[in-house]
This record gives sequence, C-alpha cells and structure tokens, in this order.
Amino acid sequence: MSAELELQLVREALENVLSSRTAGAVLFEALTKRGGDVPSSREALLAFLRGELRDTLVIRQGPESLKLLEEVERELDRPRGRSLDSTREVPILTMTVIVYVLASNNVLSHSIAGAMGPNRVAVRAFHQASTFRAAVRMATPAIVVLESASFPPIEPTEMAELLRELPDTTVRAVSGIDTPYGSAALSALSNGYVPCTPLDRREGIEPLLDLIRSRRG
Repeated sequence: MSAELELQLVREALENVLSSRTAGAVLFEALTKRGGDVPSSREALLAFLRGELRDTLVIRQGPESLKLLEEVERELDRPRGRSLDSTREVPILTMTVIVYVLASNNVLSHSIAGAMGPNRVAVRAFHQASTFRAAVRMATPAIVVLESASFPPIEPTEMAELLRELPDTTVRAVSGIDTPYGSAALSALSNGYVPCTPLDRREGIEPLLDLIRSRRG
C-alpha cells in the first residue's frame, strides 16, 4: 500500500470520529510541526502517528483520544486486496480545488495538501511573482493564499498589484493579517480596491480549510 493511501486511511479514521473540520485541523497542525513534511514511508507514518499527531490530538481532544490512534494503527496493519488499493489510488480530479500559495517556503502548501488529500485539493507554492504569473496563465486557481507569516520577497504594494491581476472567480486570502507584513498587505489591497478574505492566525487553520471546502461545493 502506498504512503499516500495509508495517510488517506488516517484521514478517514480521524473523520469517522471527529468532524471533518476538526480532523483536517488536527492533521494540518501535526504536519506543520514537522515542517509540512508528509510521511513518505510506513516507518515515517508510524513515527508521525506516535509523535506529532499524538501530541496534537492530546492537546486538542484530551488523553482519551489516544484510543483513536491505536485503532488507526490496527487499521493500517489490516491486509487489503489489490482491487481496493487500485480504486483508492485514482484521484477524483473533478472535485479537487486548485490552491496556489504565495510564501517563502513550502510548509503551508504541504500541510494543506497532507491534511486534505489529493482527491480534495491540489496545492502549489510559489516564491516569486514571475513563476506565479506563469502558473496562473496555465491554470486558474480557485484560491490564492498569501502566507504572511513566511511571506515571499514581494513588497506589499507589488503584492496587491499581483493579486489584482487574478480573475474575479479566484478567492484571494491573506493568511496572517496579525503579522506586520499581513497588515501591510491588507492595507495595500484595501487601498487598491482589491477584494480579499482576511485570515487571522489566532483563529487557527479552520477558517482557511473551510474556505477550501466551500469551493468544492
């Protein structure tokens, strides 16, 4: 079974007990603790379950949530037929939301992708305005997220102009308006009459994941 398929089983197990909203936030926070590095092997996945995911679950849901992780490990050890694997590994492309992230690193993009899965979201990170513009010409994203906590080397006024170029159908989200760069970018967007969705990091990751889910509908 592929590492991505095993991670999908973890998502499903969490969503069977927690709400989809809470399960996504738990996975996102746990993946962020490891720098957005999605487990790529059985050993890495088990280390993730027993480390970052365990710690995040206990903080959010209490010690009783450890029983859930025990069930997840048993689920991973259960033998599965080839037909199930091949069926699961076909992504539902028509339901994926294209999300572009403007940031100086890949932590946010990898954490979103790992938390939601490839059948729900297709995420790419961009560190330069030129590569971002080229990508938008090739495929229009449903959502563009400016990660202000680790912003790319683009001045707020230039960022406002960059986001102005997007089609009206694209949601522009500014994550981290509580940071100095986020506040400056929000002001530049407002002064330029560029519509955007402000997101405060103190409210957690749930509002951003909710925004992505809303575009699937």
